[in-house]
Amino acid sequence: MTQPQTATRRTNPKPLPQVIAAKRMRIAWMRGEVVPLSPQLDHCVQYLGHWWVNDDTEWIRVTAPNAIALLDKQKASSMALYRDLHAKHAA
Repeated sequence: MTQPQTATRRTNPKPLPQVIAAKRMRIAWMRGEVVPLSPQLDHCVQYLGHWWVNDDTEWIRVTAPNAIALLDKQKASSMALYRDLHAKHAA
């Protein structure tokens, strides 16, 4: 009887937490699993397919749709800005 429960546990992964300890995020960052919003804005990052914000002791997952849209927009504009800066510097 315990077999079906074990199989169910394996197919249903643990839900993503709302908060991650700073140590866990540092490890993920060192593994290259974290992408900062921009080179200058590293207090907001993408990790595990979500945005996270640092409050100095832990990382909080962003869940508000408007905040997610704002971060996505900022990332796109930051990428364009840094691409232009690199192009001017290379020329």
